[in-house]
Amino acid sequence: MESGEREYVELIFDEEECVVEEVIDDGKILSCGDEKTQELLRHPEEIGRMVGFKDLTAKLHGEWIKEMVYGEGDFTLQAHRGSFKSSCLAVAISLLLVIHSKKNIIFLRKTDNDVSEMLGMVSKILKSEVMNDISNALSTVRRIPST
Repeated sequence: MESGEREYVELIFDEEECVVEEVIDDGKILSCGDEKTQELLRHPEEIGRMVGFKDLTAKLHGEWIKEMVYGEGDFTLQAHRGSFKSSCLAVAISLLLVIHSKKNIIFLRKTDNDVSEMLGMVSKILKSEVMNDISNALSTVRRIPST
C-alpha cells in the first residue's frame, strides 16, 4: 500500500455488515458503528457541543479535532486566547482514549494545575452519555480479514 492510501475492510457490527470508511495503516478504526456513531466520528465538534462546548464550529474546531485524532504526524495548533483550543484538545484526547483504548497518552503542561484541569475535562467527557454510546458501539465491532 502506498503512503497516503487508505485500506478498506468489512466489519461485522451487531450482526450486520458495514463497510468502514477509513482505517489507518496500523488497522485502527476511524469510522464504524451505527449511523449515529459514524456521524459523530465524522463531526467530532458535535460531541463537544453535546458535552457543553456550545461554541465549537464544524469548519474550524471540527477540523482541529479530526487532525488531532485522525491526522498523521505532529500537529501544532496556535490560535488566540478564547478560541477553544483546550476544549478541542479535551474532545480529541477523549476520542483517542476510546478509539485507541490499548494505547497510552502522555499529557504535559507547564504546571500540574494545567494538567489537572485538562484531565478533569477529559474525565467529564468520558463519563458523558455520548462517549458511553460511542464506546459501546465501537467495542462491539469485530474485524474480518480484508480480501
